[in-house]
Amino acid sequence: MSLSLGRKAITLAGERVELCCTMRAATTISDLYGGLLAAQQRCINLDATAIVVVVNAGANRNGEAAKKTDEQVFAAGLQTVAGDVIEFITLLANGGRPPSAGSPGADTVGNGEG
Repeated sequence: MSLSLGRKAITLAGERVELCCTMRAATTISDLYGGLLAAQQRCINLDATAIVVVVNAGANRNGEAAKKTDEQVFAAGLQTVAGDVIEFITLLANGGRPPSAGSPGADTVGNGEG
């Protein structure tokens, strides 16, 4: 798996799947679960449906591609994929950027600007 600004790459069944931080992905997930934190908690709880929904929203998968996601997630391991989607939701909540303000080693305190 790799991480770049606004993207999180994961591997499902040998296929590289790129989860993209978009407003559409954020609102889809947020609307379904009553907020990004609620969705993240469901993924922490290894809710298979929530994990699949997050992958499909992030990868903009629909139709046949979306139908195969559940089996790919199961084969990869719910716990493994959950870690990836939890990280992806954190990126979404931070506008596609990894959180840094307030983390150990951060040189400045975030103020919501910049």
